[in-house]
Amino acid sequence: MHAVLGMAASHLELITGADLSAQAIHHRVLAIKGSNEAISRKQRTGSDGDALLASCYLLTFQSSYMIDGLQEFFQMVRGCSLLSVQLKNENLPMAFFLEEKDHFDIMQERLLDLPIINPELVESAEKSLLACIPFLDSSVCMQFHQVLMDAVESLKLSSLRGQYPSPYVTCLLMMSLAYFKFIVMYQCIIKMDNEDFKIFIDPTNSVSRILIAHFLAIELIMAPIVDREHGPRGRAMPIRYHLQWVDIGVDMIPERMKYLMEWPKAVADCVRDELMGKQAPVPRISILRKREGLSQTFV
Repeated sequence: MHAVLGMAASHLELITGADLSAQAIHHRVLAIKGSNEAISRKQRTGSDGDALLASCYLLTFQSSYMIDGLQEFFQMVRGCSLLSVQLKNENLPMAFFLEEKDHFDIMQERLLDLPIINPELVESAEKSLLACIPFLDSSVCMQFHQVLMDAVESLKLSSLRGQYPSPYVTCLLMMSLAYFKFIVMYQCIIKMDNEDFKIFIDPTNSVSRILIAHFLAIELIMAPIVDREHGPRGRAMPIRYHLQWVDIGVDMIPERMKYLMEWPKAVADCVRDELMGKQAPVPRISILRKREGLSQTFV
């Protein structure tokens, strides 16, 4: 219940502008305390497992609403995965599990007729990531950089589909490739060992901060594709704080490396202007492109 109330307070603060941060943090702390106590219990029912995993997901979503929640968001994403594995190993009769095959089955119909990501955005993303290569100073950063490059490459294929339509290029596999490469970006973070993850989220690690900014920017330009996860009901996406996470990253980077943040910052500025109904100066491309007939709210 505290996880629900904490998430609700954070969401209301975002959409109304009311100062509910104290209430949000109060319920968040109680939810984390209760979840830790529940995890330590030796015996639990399937309903206990469902409630525990739901609480973990709510805490993860709430962290995405927090201006200083970047590190905690990644930690909670990993926590949800670890908890899922633990509960599965307990063979509890839970309703909340979603196997990889189930995910594909659910998404299969939603990944038809995917929108094309503008080639100008994709090409600029690729150039920006290539400029980062000389600065990759750890294996974890090299690995994450490659995952980002793979995601961008899949977007290039999506763009080519629009230029050279054919029965082969328009098959489901090619159309859904960009989405599943997006999932791999999260899986890369989840599967890092503890030492690599500690290096990756270290706020003093300028290289990882640059890569995380690119990750956030890629997620933003993929919004028309990733949105398919939510089906026809649409969603309320806390984009505003994701933009601030990019801005914070720019502020933390040494002056000599700030040019590596130009593309993520340009994407963030473009989305910010689009949210405000302004014509974005760079790049001059609509990113969010809300689909007609859907009641989406991007704030």
